[in-house]
Amino acid sequence: MPLAAAASPTLDAIGQAPRSVHRLKFHVDPVLAADIGAAEAGRRLVQYVADVNSVFTRETVRSFVFDPATDLQLVAPSKAPACSLNDLVDGEIVVCLSASQRGYSHGGLAMSWTYPVKGVIWNLNWRAIHDPQRLSREVTAAAPESTEKDYLGRQLKTLLHELEHVHGAGSGEYYHASHVTDTTGVAPKADLALSNPRDRYWWPRQHWRQDPLLGSVFEERLDPQANRSATLAMTRFTEGTKAMINTDWRQWPRWAGSTYMAATAQTRVAVTDRATGQALPGAAVSVWRDPGAQKPLELLASGTADAQGRFVFDWGCGFSCFAVGKTNLLVKAGATGRENGATWFTIFDAFEQKAVQGRAHFTIDLALGGGETAPPTVSLAETGPAVVGQPLVLVPVASDASGAAGVKVMVAGNDLPVCTFVAAPYACHWTPARPGVQTIQVLAINAAGRSAIVTANVFVQPAGERVAAR
Repeated sequence: MPLAAAASPTLDAIGQAPRSVHRLKFHVDPVLAADIGAAEAGRRLVQYVADVNSVFTRETVRSFVFDPATDLQLVAPSKAPACSLNDLVDGEIVVCLSASQRGYSHGGLAMSWTYPVKGVIWNLNWRAIHDPQRLSREVTAAAPESTEKDYLGRQLKTLLHELEHVHGAGSGEYYHASHVTDTTGVAPKADLALSNPRDRYWWPRQHWRQDPLLGSVFEERLDPQANRSATLAMTRFTEGTKAMINTDWRQWPRWAGSTYMAATAQTRVAVTDRATGQALPGAAVSVWRDPGAQKPLELLASGTADAQGRFVFDWGCGFSCFAVGKTNLLVKAGATGRENGATWFTIFDAFEQKAVQGRAHFTIDLALGGGETAPPTVSLAETGPAVVGQPLVLVPVASDASGAAGVKVMVAGNDLPVCTFVAAPYACHWTPARPGVQTIQVLAINAAGRSAIVTANVFVQPAGERVAAR
């Protein structure tokens, strides 16, 4: 059917694809089955697919089937047919596994055609085909990182990541926005740093870290088998990821000619007063693009905001904004009597604005305020008894003259925050995973970017022990 035909999808069709089931075909290096045999390798891969389905069926309209009798081939990489789209029929995805020469599993690439119809995942180098139902934290010569970490932290995470790519999500890679240095030399300096708990861009996007396209939720929280269930339950796709995967793109042009992304030519910066929300006409605005590969940022556009406080510029891409070197923008603005401000914006924000929020234009909001120098005040209300496996309510208290912009609750030593808030109320539910003294950190940040942190030690008793009432 021609793209221009009346039956072609409209913008409302984004995220509205019907449910579909896709056949997975595994081409496996015989080395990976040498110690366990083909039958056991097939049985274990069935469980891999079941774990993948536990995430995909919850988050999307896509799911997968795998029959070892017909969909498993043991063939040496040197003799294997090219891992490609050739010989695939609609709805099939081939997954090619090689034996890792390192002490852990690594690698992963994907491609698709008229996605999500056919796909290929290759360059997966695995240490072993593990038994997901018998994971261990033991470090051995055969499992230098433990089977738990290799499976949950590497293999499963990567398999989910590449299957998301096969269905069109994450082109340009979320992780390319994990760290970018501000090389503009224009105040304020605004490095982009996912690892910095105070990073203003990533603060309201902490939930993106649960998407395998960006990171991994794996941590050694519970015993390995319970941890497998917890890891699967915590894995979540972003709204933009789900919208992309849940769209039937076969009737759509994918790249720069798409009318859907053509509005990048009219990308808007909306400059407002932080205290009143009013537009700031005449504000000076500059936009830089991150070219990738740790190269200096490139000035893309500059000028002044119009009477509505808007500065309109051409991103210069369209769907090719999903290509590396075009995905990230840094915007800075200044106005009389206010501190200069800065904010980052990515193509993934733009796609969510269109596909999820239904906005007519891509808009980058930047609020400017006075020279507030005082940090917010923050504390943690006294907690109740803490027991392993039992939810505990943590209640941070934060205030600021200009309004606390956010609160983050963290457990020292853990990578992911327990809770992240952009506004009150701040009640946070935490389920301790291990006994002993644990340090809770509460970080507050205000609209001006000033921050304060407070810590408190909480004694966690083992599960099953009686806790005296207070």
